[in-house]
Amino acid sequence: RPCHDHNLLSTYIQAMMGGITVSVTVQTLIESGCLSRCAFLFDQDQSLDSSGISGQLQHHDGSDGGENNSPLRILNAVKLSLMLTRTFFQCYNDRKNNSALASLRMDGFVVKLQYSPNADEEDGETSRAGDEHLQSISSVDQFNAITSNGLIQWILLDMDVRYSDVRIPSANMNTATLMQNIGKLLYAIFSQNDAPAPESQHSNGDKDKGIETTRRSPKTRRSAIKSLFQQLIELGYPISVCRLLSDLIDKGTTHHPITSFDDIIRDLEQMNSHPHIFLHNPENEFYTSTIHFGQRYSGRSKELAKLLEITTVPNERNFGLETIFVSGMAGSGKSHLVSAVGSFVSNFGFMVLTAKFKRGMEYKSREIVSTLMDKMVTNLVEMKDSDNESDIEYSLQAARAISNALDADSLSSLVDFVPSIQGLIPEAVRKENSGCTHWQLVFLLSKLLGSVLRQKRKIFLALDDLQWTDPTTLGLMSEVLTSICQYPEERQHLVFVGMYRDNEVSSDLMSFTTSFVNLEVHGSANVTDVKLSSLSLDDVTEMIMSELRLPRRLVSELADVVHKRTHGHALFVVQLLNSLVSDSTIAYSPMNHRFYWDQDTVCILKTADSVASLIVSKLTSLPVGELQCLRIISCFGIQVQSDLLELLEGF
Repeated sequence: RPCHDHNLLSTYIQAMMGGITVSVTVQTLIESGCLSRCAFLFDQDQSLDSSGISGQLQHHDGSDGGENNSPLRILNAVKLSLMLTRTFFQCYNDRKNNSALASLRMDGFVVKLQYSPNADEEDGETSRAGDEHLQSISSVDQFNAITSNGLIQWILLDMDVRYSDVRIPSANMNTATLMQNIGKLLYAIFSQNDAPAPESQHSNGDKDKGIETTRRSPKTRRSAIKSLFQQLIELGYPISVCRLLSDLIDKGTTHHPITSFDDIIRDLEQMNSHPHIFLHNPENEFYTSTIHFGQRYSGRSKELAKLLEITTVPNERNFGLETIFVSGMAGSGKSHLVSAVGSFVSNFGFMVLTAKFKRGMEYKSREIVSTLMDKMVTNLVEMKDSDNESDIEYSLQAARAISNALDADSLSSLVDFVPSIQGLIPEAVRKENSGCTHWQLVFLLSKLLGSVLRQKRKIFLALDDLQWTDPTTLGLMSEVLTSICQYPEERQHLVFVGMYRDNEVSSDLMSFTTSFVNLEVHGSANVTDVKLSSLSLDDVTEMIMSELRLPRRLVSELADVVHKRTHGHALFVVQLLNSLVSDSTIAYSPMNHRFYWDQDTVCILKTADSVASLIVSKLTSLPVGELQCLRIISCFGIQVQSDLLELLEGF
């Protein structure tokens, strides 16, 4: 019954704000409209604040969707639906009261929630209340009173089933019946009411119009048919939600009926874990021309999580230099993995510096390191004109620290190797014949890098293709980093990443990596080796899911073929998928709001068996004129001047 004793209700709310667990039926929950006003969390989501949750989703169709289809409400509905499906599945596995499962409604599910204070209310963690503190909410008024003062966070703890006396004869209960019923339950959550889900209009029309329907022309009858999926699209629900509900409920028109609880749970887990991919409407930006596999990072989630933990979580053992070596075969995705880590940590204030050595250009290794150091100083120079006061102060402090560490002659010698130092420290003037020896350069670079690191802003320094570095430059970098390791206030603010091909390791490179292992023994470095093998089937599946924005159940067969044909080689996987897009084997269907492909066509495709044959196959697909230009350019070696390209432009 509604509670009209406001004093009692106020006391009750104050008690509940202390972390007391409450129970409420799902029907009361959705009728209260709290899905649009509250933020639901699972235990693993507690680190998110309410503003972060409500801002996770962005509509891409130019409209706000209204309160009924707001991003916050849809994400809350996904979480609640996921918990309900897991509870339903558990009851099905227990083989108890299965005859009642097909008749369950919203008032048959009781969810336990716990109030979660946001950062403005409480800094500490909320203790998890036990069942002895359980309070039951029996009316919409009670819940609305609790959620009337701004956005409240609720932790979804558990859900129970309260069976009714209604039973469906066991002879009429099958998997299809259960799937349809759970689909209707999920529809009630997303629509925020307990009304029946709409049915395909052709079935209702036949009933209502009777024999008149048969008098229409076939063309008219076909145009009058509207599937549940199309109706849900018109109501403004995200496409992934429309697809899930229609595949559960509308068995007559869907081509992919769901027959497994696992498929439902996986669909909902995708939406919950990656709402920016699976819960936004891609209509205005999501066509075949925009699809390019390999640009977005996907797959290798374990390796990515490991590297992110190393770079962002302080090491409790010591403050050693975090050193990461990533190795693997050519095209295994080393650069892509490290680039993803660099992009992530740049959002946390890291200065990201990267350099790539080149085959056949070992003699330019020292120049590449020079460019790397120059980029660091250039970043500091640009910060002087930043709108961010902390950046300006950081730049000024770094400049003062460098000036104090190096005298005028040292700065003059450094100008040859790091030209941009003149923009940071005007007193640094280049002198004639100011070149320096190897050990002088080690000293200068150690002081330069160390002075910047002492300003307590982290630097992410990544060197790619170390197997093509000349021995002298490897020795230079080893000595500089070893020097940094001697000072805790410097090494704790640096993350060094080295990438190399594991089948091209020279004795010099082996010595380079071993030197850090020796530093680890003395506690001044923490070394992590990441060896990349072939992509797993799950990695390939995740890549296809993320790029095509489709659930696992719809891409599993395609992923299986791609994985088998490429043996999980990352470069081959990306190239094969992009070739399927470029030749329209994978094509977007605006009518069906998804990508389609012919599985039989995919199965008979030929793939390259090496990087060289892959490059040859790509070259032979070029126009004759472009291929002829490449033949001419190849006569000049591994690089040419831009002037030659201009001469060949009209060739």
